[in-house]
Order: sequence, then structure tokens, then C-alpha cells
Amino acid sequence: MSAAFKAAQYAHHKQEWARYIEERDVSLAETERDLYDKAHEEEDSPFVRYTRIERHPEVSALKDKLDTLEGLPKDSLLTLARAMRPVVEKLMQLRTHLSQREGADDYPDFILALSGINEGTARELLEDVKVTHIDDALDIVREENIAWESYFDDLRRIEPFDEALDAEDVLRKVENALKTDLASRLTLHISSAGIAGFARTFSDASVHVHARPLENPAALKTFLHELSHALLYIERASDSQDDFLIPQIDEMAATVIEHCLIQIICTQTEPDAIEKVNALEYSRLALSALFELDLWDRVSAPEAAFAGRYGELMPIEHPDYWTLDSFRSLDPFMVQYYAIGRRQAFDVLKTLEDVTDKSAFVLKLARTPETTILPGVNA
Repeated sequence: MSAAFKAAQYAHHKQEWARYIEERDVSLAETERDLYDKAHEEEDSPFVRYTRIERHPEVSALKDKLDTLEGLPKDSLLTLARAMRPVVEKLMQLRTHLSQREGADDYPDFILALSGINEGTARELLEDVKVTHIDDALDIVREENIAWESYFDDLRRIEPFDEALDAEDVLRKVENALKTDLASRLTLHISSAGIAGFARTFSDASVHVHARPLENPAALKTFLHELSHALLYIERASDSQDDFLIPQIDEMAATVIEHCLIQIICTQTEPDAIEKVNALEYSRLALSALFELDLWDRVSAPEAAFAGRYGELMPIEHPDYWTLDSFRSLDPFMVQYYAIGRRQAFDVLKTLEDVTDKSAFVLKLARTPETTILPGVNA
């Protein structure tokens, strides 16, 4: 990967940070166009091929429209969902067209092929995650009065801590457990502003991590997930790996490492509280992922596909909400990999229990997820 392409990616990360964390009114169009142009000068790799679709100027323009709509004053979620529908449909059509130019049948086929996963295997893993957690998740939905419209606020209400945990203290625990220095290579941003969690590289030697105050298990889980991203970036840079992971593999690997960190550093009570959040969250993610796969097969009936999947977990008052559940500008066809990461974590944690040098084991996962985590998906 050329130095020019890496520099363009880092410039784009800085613009994403300004937009989604600092909440500044900045456009991503210029940095995305620069990446798109430079991708055509690079040797083929999964990340370069991904860039040729996701940074395409027309895709960028449609994603920007979705972001703009989300930022406008709105009467209700239903109003927003209906306003977003024509943009989402155009985005689906465009991604299909661009994926076919890359030799794939459609966008899911394109993304899955980049990570060496076939749709049948993906569906099996997602169904396994759903079946494993759905009964506990249904109990939590009833006990906590969880609603789709307020889902993320409801998630943060589950078993709040008596007082917020210190993020710097959590980072030190991670460093001590892994016997590595992270603090000198990353910058922490703990704030209620911006999206819930974010990690981006600004250069080979600079990683920024954002999270909300650690007031509840959901926030702690998110923070450990973002630290897992940072660990991936730092370890891969130290191992002289100059290619970026496609976001989907990045998320799957971070999910697996997050589970390792929870097992290694959390106190006796924290894992139980986090696991309650996980039962609900991974049920939702598995259902959302299955819905997105269904959607490409049933484009003419998205409301039925959405209500059918989510109806397994919670009531859906307005099936028109389907446009809010997928194709968000930051994570197209991404939820599948969070849920598959959860499934892979079960196997990895069994191995972690038996190894003597747990820090070396986790650091190896971070350096080489393509060979330590991904192959097990198709095993």
C-alpha cells in the first residue's frame, strides 16, 4: 500500500472524527473522492476493492444525504424513516451495480467474498447467535421495558454502576494484563458528545479513541471494544503491516478481542452485568444481520422482512423503520460481523483459558486476525 494512499486514509479519518465526534459541520466528500481516485492507482487488495465502492462519489453523495436527513429537525422517527427511504433504495441499487462491476452478484456477495465467508455459513452462524441468546433477550426486553424506538437509551439503563469507572484506570488494567504500552500511542477522549464509540488512526503512530463516560455495562463494553480496535491498529503497525483491514474484519476482530479483555481484566461482578447487555445486544445484532441478508433477496417487501425478523425480539410499531436499521453511512453490511465475532469469541475464549501467556495470545490475535480469527469462521 502506497504512502500516498495511507496518507489519504488518515486524512479521511480526521474528517470522520471532526464530523462524528466533534460534531462539526464538515463534508467527507473531498477525502472520500481522494481515496476513490487513489484506489485506482493501488494494487488490488480487499481494502482497495472495498474503497472503490464505498468511496465512490455517488455512494458518498447518497451517504451524505442520509447524514443530513438524520441531522435535521424531525417530527418523529417515522418521518425520518420515510424521508430516508428513496435515498436508501438508490444506495442499494448503486451498491449492487458497483459490486457487479467488481464481479459479484450483489453487495452482500461482494462483502462476504472479501472476507472469504459464504452466505450459507454467515446465516448458520447468525442463527446460532440468535438461538443462543434469544430467550434471555426476551426476558430482558420484558423486564427492562425495551423498545425499538429507544433501544440504545434503554440499553444504557441496564444495571448502571454506582459511580462511573475511570477510563484511564481501565486502560492501565488492559496495559498491565497485556504487558504492553498503549497509553503513549493513543489519545483517549471521554465525552457525552458524539457517537457512543469510535477509534481512528491519524497516523502510523497516533490512534484516537472516543467513548461515553463509563457509567454502565454498555458503556464499559463499548470502551473495551474501541480499545480493541486501538490494539489492532497499534499491533499491526508495530508488525510493519501496511495494509488496512476492511471494516467488517476490523469489527469482527475487535469483537473477539473485546471478549478476551472482559475475561482478563474485569472484576467478578462486571462480566455478569456485561453479559446481560450482550444477550440483548447480540440477539438484536443477529436479527438485524439476518434482516439485511433477507432484504437483498426480498427488496420488494422490506417492511415484511423487517417486522418478521425484529418481531422475534420486540414489537415493531412501524415497519417503515427498516430504513433506519441498515445502510447507515458508517456501517453498511457491518452488523453481520459483530454477531459472527461473538460466535468466534466463544471458541477463542476456550483457548484463552488454557494458554499460559494470555498477553502473547491476545497480542497475536491483534497482529494477525486474518490467520488467527477469520479461518475459524469457515471451519
